[in-house]
Amino acid sequence: SPYDPTDNATTQHIQHDLETLRIQRNDPHNLGCSCRKLHVFLKSTSKKKGGGGSHRRMPERKVKEELRKRGLVTKGNEGMSRDKMEAMLHGAIEREPCCW
Repeated sequence: SPYDPTDNATTQHIQHDLETLRIQRNDPHNLGCSCRKLHVFLKSTSKKKGGGGSHRRMPERKVKEELRKRGLVTKGNEGMSRDKMEAMLHGAIEREPCCW
């Protein structure tokens, strides 16, 4: 085998590689994104029996607040249905970058 574990030079080489990897992983620029996008549950268009999705829906007040934060509430769409507001918010969140 090319690596002799009793060879001091090989051991130092492996230790150096492991230390380099540890330093790279601890670099704040290499951590990736840890944010979480807001999830908006959309009712399915198919008419399934049993419901089951209502517990995952965001309260209407929260949907309106998130739309307002994004500047999507106007005089023309104030009376929009909850389903349409959720669809609008879902689309806006999908277009947003991960961290904003």
